[in-house]
Amino acid sequence: MKKIYFFLVAMVVTSISFGQTEIFNAAGGGAYPSAGWSDANNVAGEAIDKTSYYHIEAGSPSDVITTDIYDLSTYGSAQVKFDIRSWGSGAHNAVFTEISYNNGATYTETDTSPVTTTSYTTHTINLASVSTQVKIRFSTAATSGRGIRFQNIILEATGTNPMLTITAPTDSTVFTSGTTNVNIDILVQNFAVATAGLGDGHIHWTLETDGGGAVMQPMKYDTNTESITVVDGSSYTVVMTLVDDSHNPIAPAVNDTVNFSVAYPCDLQLTTITTTCDAQTAGVDTYTTTIDFTGGNSSTYTIDTAGNGVVTGNNPTSSTTGTITIIGVNEGTDFTVTVTGAPANSSCNIIRNITSPVCVPTVCQPVGSIIITEIMQNPSQNTDPNGEYFEVYNTTGGAIDIQGWVIKDDVTTSETHTITASLSVPSMGYVVIGNGAMPNGGVTLDYTYDNDISLSNGTDGIIIECTGTVIDQVIWDNGSTFPDPSGISMELSTNAYTSDYNDNGANWAQAVSAYGTGDLGTPGSVNDNSAPLGIADHKIEGFSIFPNPSSNGFINITTANNNPKNVQIFDMLGKKVIDKEVDSKLNISALQAGIYIVKVTENNLSATKRLIVK
Repeated sequence: MKKIYFFLVAMVVTSISFGQTEIFNAAGGGAYPSAGWSDANNVAGEAIDKTSYYHIEAGSPSDVITTDIYDLSTYGSAQVKFDIRSWGSGAHNAVFTEISYNNGATYTETDTSPVTTTSYTTHTINLASVSTQVKIRFSTAATSGRGIRFQNIILEATGTNPMLTITAPTDSTVFTSGTTNVNIDILVQNFAVATAGLGDGHIHWTLETDGGGAVMQPMKYDTNTESITVVDGSSYTVVMTLVDDSHNPIAPAVNDTVNFSVAYPCDLQLTTITTTCDAQTAGVDTYTTTIDFTGGNSSTYTIDTAGNGVVTGNNPTSSTTGTITIIGVNEGTDFTVTVTGAPANSSCNIIRNITSPVCVPTVCQPVGSIIITEIMQNPSQNTDPNGEYFEVYNTTGGAIDIQGWVIKDDVTTSETHTITASLSVPSMGYVVIGNGAMPNGGVTLDYTYDNDISLSNGTDGIIIECTGTVIDQVIWDNGSTFPDPSGISMELSTNAYTSDYNDNGANWAQAVSAYGTGDLGTPGSVNDNSAPLGIADHKIEGFSIFPNPSSNGFINITTANNNPKNVQIFDMLGKKVIDKEVDSKLNISALQAGIYIVKVTENNLSATKRLIVK
């Protein structure tokens, strides 16, 4: 090709295409790209338009889709491509494509695609030439067998004018600190880059660093990648231009420019963040935040707390390591700390979100006020520790907030978790505490201890403490006396809801109710009550207590013999609150609302039942 002739033609053509242009795109189903498209539904039974794809069936003749007429005369080449798959029964078929360059008068180019399968595949056809009257039609290459689904029918054309594109890096890219080399990749089309006399010309290019002016680089007689040495904190501009053998820019000019830079390092690292209440009262307290850092003394750093608190402690501008301290922030105020370095030598822009602690006093309750009633130590729906949980129950007549209480392993001292948020256990109600990892088998947790606690499948234990006092603990024994199920929780009998009774493995049994995605348990609700009480029970014939629950200040205790009987009532802390001889009716008006254990002795036989007082 002679360059002079080429550029004369280029100046009189008004619809010049640079690079690849999409002429049409029939995504599949619905309206065709233009009104000039048509189809012939020659095979009854299935419509061609199937909403999300086009469908043509085999037959004699088969269904046909025909495109509009397209003028491709200003392009150098073109290709049509489409996604196809088979549908229906019988033999798989291929697509038969016909291409006309004279408005459909004759179809001089044909193509048969590979035989379809039940998965979409893309087939591409390069047109033999281009003209002002390109028309394409699609049918099947068979008279019987499966139909063919069509999607993404695309015609693309490539222009004839020279084009130069810097494909990498993307303009305005900021490379990370420590980058030493940046590769410049280019794409040249419709222009042969070579030494003089062997092609259309070559490439001139310049490199500018930090705005210091463009510096001419060695001329390029190829389209290979150029590697540029770079340093932190600098910016670069590359300009490439197509020139002829005489080193003159071709006309019209073809060039491309890319700007990029390399960031300064961010040496500062913020590590452990701690928030501590300055006081714990019923009012609004303040709290202190500490942020440990390393890599300081490497820039001038600005610490912005958005007006919250006062910044003290070590200054990362002058200290290599230390602790940033922020004091005087009101309880309940969350805020953001932003630490930025000087733009002249640092790319640091570090943001940390600070969440206020809840500064309320830790209020302890008597031993046995909160008890452990269910343990899922070995879930099946997920891999441990996902899905592990335990349930606690409030045995008293009032809600108890266990914030500040401690969950501990009975042996491993590293497994300790302080409940840092308000966690109220309702009177005679439950909360579920567990590992927060997901997925968790569908259990709903009221509080998560993350990975601080691990519930071993064999022998292990859970301790609940308040300021060093053990409120309750359960230690299971690898199936010796406690259940040892997989995918099933261990549940305390509802007749044994005390901190003493739940020490006895005989008072525990396997759950039978399903929850979530299939494990068995009753997290947060009444246990299945499948375990017997670990003391003599129901040995008195006809033993009954009513009303139960009781709200009128008395209960009736009946047996088959109705002899005089000794009645002892214990609260859930194990304290005896009533000890009387009665025939049947017992005054309980002195009892507060709550759950009690009633022990009845008659003729040297004993029985127990749970009593609820409202």
